[in-house]
Amino acid sequence: MPRNAPGLQHRGVLGDPAGLSVAVRAALVVALLLGGCDFPAAQEAPRDEPRVDARRTSLPPIDPPRARGPAPSAPDNAELAEILAADVADHASIASGDELARRDAARRARVLAILSDDGARTGADFFAVATVLDHGTSLEDFASARRYAVVAAKLGERRGVRLAAQAWDRWLVRAGYPQRFGTMAACDADGCTLHVYEASTTDEERARWDLPPLRALKDAADRSRRLP
Repeated sequence: MPRNAPGLQHRGVLGDPAGLSVAVRAALVVALLLGGCDFPAAQEAPRDEPRVDARRTSLPPIDPPRARGPAPSAPDNAELAEILAADVADHASIASGDELARRDAARRARVLAILSDDGARTGADFFAVATVLDHGTSLEDFASARRYAVVAAKLGERRGVRLAAQAWDRWLVRAGYPQRFGTMAACDADGCTLHVYEASTTDEERARWDLPPLRALKDAADRSRRLP
């Protein structure tokens, strides 16, 4: 199946990491985090450039972020929690179309405004931001989702590890490259199959990113019928 054939849609096969249980919720001002990162952050993807070389420019490989234990407490941002809940609910009940796109765009604008006001401080906050951006439309959205998912994991939000991998795959598919892990399905009127993926990626590497084995991802793609 051609990866960019008319009528073809790309969707995550695992659903939203927001639906998983939270192992740890830690809090730390992001300025403290940025002083102690031990991995290269994902760079911004260029605007309006769908076929840049993902391996050489915008998304350098990073090791899976290790979710840390509890840090000095700070309250989660209640508005970001509400935005995340609305995002999850909409993507569970609205298949696709103009209404979902409109709501996603409004959520993206709001979380970016909250970020600009330094309103995200905890792992849960950055996970909410990353989830909303992962439901974006541009390479920049997906690169930012990956970056903030990594920040969330470094602040103790375990779900950020998997989300970072899924956003990485989404960026690659949008840029026209094989995905790395196999979290994205290509869907048309006949159903869904796993989008082209890198055969060199092992199940051991997937496990390091909190992802199931390739066989399970293929089974999930077979069952998938709706955009996340």
